[in-house]
Amino acid sequence: MTSFQAASRHLLGLAAACCFAALPALAQDLHGDPSGFNLFNDSSRVMIAFAVELDSGNYTENLLDQPMQPGIGRTMDLQGILDGACDHRTRIVWAGGETQDVLVPYCTIASLSLTDTEVLYD
Repeated sequence: MTSFQAASRHLLGLAAACCFAALPALAQDLHGDPSGFNLFNDSSRVMIAFAVELDSGNYTENLLDQPMQPGIGRTMDLQGILDGACDHRTRIVWAGGETQDVLVPYCTIASLSLTDTEVLYD
């Protein structure tokens, strides 16, 4: 094998490794986990807060560690927060101060997607 062929083979191997590394991680199927779900900001706005209503009627503190830009998703885990009930009122606060309250059936969803016009569950 010539040095050119060896170098070409090495570069092909590196290119393949880079391509596989660039592939997104496969999403975990969270349908069987009543406290875990994937949250997606599929809107055109920045989400600055996400809180869940507790039995007491109070909301949790903001469960986002940082604002969620449009097009961002993250896995949320509400273990220890949910009281066994499936449906919880959830408060979303958008940049600019607009507040949106939605009733979310956490026991049956694997993802929650917020768009400019609707809330989608899977």
